[in-house]
Amino acid sequence: MTRRAWAAVAAGWCLVLSACSGSGPGAARHSGPPPNQQIAGAATLHGVRFPLTGLPAPYAAAARRPSLTVKIDNVSGAWPQAGLNQADIVFDAEVEGGLTRLTVVYQSHGAPLVGPIRSARPVDAYLLRLLHGGYFAFSGASPGEMKPVRRFSHAALLYADADPAPFSRRGDHLAPHNLFSSTRRLFQALHRQAPHMHGPPPVFTFSTATPAGVPTTSVSVPFPTATAQWRWTGRDWVRTQDGHPDTLMSHARVSATNVVILSVKVVGTGIFETNGAQDPLPVTVGTGKCWVLRDGVRIPGTWQRNRIADRLRLFDSAGHPIPLRPGRTWVELMPRNGAPSFHR
Repeated sequence: MTRRAWAAVAAGWCLVLSACSGSGPGAARHSGPPPNQQIAGAATLHGVRFPLTGLPAPYAAAARRPSLTVKIDNVSGAWPQAGLNQADIVFDAEVEGGLTRLTVVYQSHGAPLVGPIRSARPVDAYLLRLLHGGYFAFSGASPGEMKPVRRFSHAALLYADADPAPFSRRGDHLAPHNLFSSTRRLFQALHRQAPHMHGPPPVFTFSTATPAGVPTTSVSVPFPTATAQWRWTGRDWVRTQDGHPDTLMSHARVSATNVVILSVKVVGTGIFETNGAQDPLPVTVGTGKCWVLRDGVRIPGTWQRNRIADRLRLFDSAGHPIPLRPGRTWVELMPRNGAPSFHR
């Protein structure tokens, strides 16, 4: 891509972010078609689309800009959080102690406030590869936690322990849950570091046509010491954490167009925290059960990702791809020894 084209991509990111501020190793066996071709293959979608949401993009360079992934805390003391409803994809994954932490991906929109920002975990290497790397911002990490992220993620890294300038501490949260930033500040710092970063491929396929599924009004997703609940409002899914409404600093309820539950194996990493707790690794390479919730129905099926460089694919019981509704998606990486509880 020419220098002028890359400047257009960067300028597009800054325009979007400014607008929002006011309101396992291995080579790929198949990378899939380019983003616009992949999305156009889903029923009724036409034109230039953002790869991570399937929603219309205002111009082609906007659809090609790099993704920005931020690691956000998700425990008592971190709430309320900021910026989750501007993200294209949020991954909720187990960390030490059976709690969860969020890997939050921005590409089509930005957020004027994001946080609390916390440290990276080994699972981030595998999630970032779904995006072909992109930009990754976090507070820091131990050498053991950083090793897989550096080796496998293909991401440009920005962390407060090394470069505190793009981050700030707030007085309305107690340390260590008080580190925040904005997508604009993070993107600008990462763009200076890696100005020629490419945009992400689609993670999911999209269609406006609702697949056949089981009517569902709510679901509970168990983690060892936490529970996520989602309820269908007739328009979107709203989230509850451990029995309490999941509400952001903006007073908005955390919501999503799609909720994808992946049943994953969780293994030990041999990496230990200062308190002696071992970092778990939710394994997102392989296969397992999945449930897609969209439009008030659930579609059970199977997820598959053969190697770290491969795409994540969702199939129904007949082996057909499961499309998501264009919009924002939360992915719950549920430990395999648990089971979601659905209600009609």
